[in-house]
Amino acid sequence: MLGTKARKLLPEKVGERIFSHIRKRGLWGQRLPSQRDLADQLGVSLETAHKGISYLRQAGIIVSVPRQGSYVVNHPVETLATASRAKMLLVVDRSRDPRRSQIFREIYSPLDRFAAERGLDTVVAPLDEGADQTSFTTTYPPVPGDVLVFLRIIRGFDRIKRVLRTFQSPAVLLDHFEPTLGIPGICDDGFAAMQQVARHLVQAGHRRIAYLDYADPAHNPWKRDGYQSVIKEAGLAEDPSRIVPVPSKREAVDRAVREMMQRPSPPSAILAVDDGRAVSAIHTLRELHLRPGHDIAVTGHGDSAFADGEYTELTSVRLDWAKLGELAAAHLSGESSLPAEHVTTVPGELIVRASSKAVTRR
Repeated sequence: MLGTKARKLLPEKVGERIFSHIRKRGLWGQRLPSQRDLADQLGVSLETAHKGISYLRQAGIIVSVPRQGSYVVNHPVETLATASRAKMLLVVDRSRDPRRSQIFREIYSPLDRFAAERGLDTVVAPLDEGADQTSFTTTYPPVPGDVLVFLRIIRGFDRIKRVLRTFQSPAVLLDHFEPTLGIPGICDDGFAAMQQVARHLVQAGHRRIAYLDYADPAHNPWKRDGYQSVIKEAGLAEDPSRIVPVPSKREAVDRAVREMMQRPSPPSAILAVDDGRAVSAIHTLRELHLRPGHDIAVTGHGDSAFADGEYTELTSVRLDWAKLGELAAAHLSGESSLPAEHVTTVPGELIVRASSKAVTRR
């Protein structure tokens, strides 16, 4: 028994006693007894027990999981004062964790300033494909003032929906969009970017333009739509075999490019969905004794190859990743509220370099 005569204690006092009980018993990550059982253990009314649990929920010690009950957070907390700070939760897909990428650093900078100005802790929270709601919410307990940024999650949207139901906090999806989530999406304008690149190649005289796509067509269908729209407007033959879905791994791109170049009518230009695939294609073309920018044109998207110094002659689309972070911060702060179920796109800038110039083979 935690007490038998405390029927008129204030909610915070009951909450403190429950917190003390949690610490003494080491109940971190475990499910709490029902409120009725807890009231009996404390010797308080059901209403007072409920208010005590609500107090701890506000403090970030207890999380409620719909249809499952109340759980204590996973990580030990020394005092209630240290548990109640609001946070900016950067939720990333564990299988595609972007934290080491240049893109993440550029997006993160304005968000970090926003969090500092609001006194929010910044927490990067990997979300597994098969993550259950209990483990996530007990690891990252919701408290008033939390905000959520879902970064580059492109599949498994039920995971996001479960988190949103638990947190009930302002949220935004960055670098993708999914209308069923009911939150704004902010991403680069992939459709317009691919149109820019494809028109550049058409204007240079190319008629056989191959497209190296993502292996998963659902990843970013807007880019592919942009490429196809230019092929159609230019009156070029729409050849489905020139759209080649391929994983990002070097060996996969190598096989795809070799197969394309062995065709009776090989492409005169390769438009890659990103710089990584473009650079891999260039490696293979050189092994085939073909000179990018002379014998065949190659273009990418993202301008990461130039930024990283990996290949500084690649024609690409430079993206304003910091702008995505700025728009997200403005939305989360309430300064510029974006409508739910709506995508805001940021235009890119076509940078023409040597990889698509002076091509003699068309």
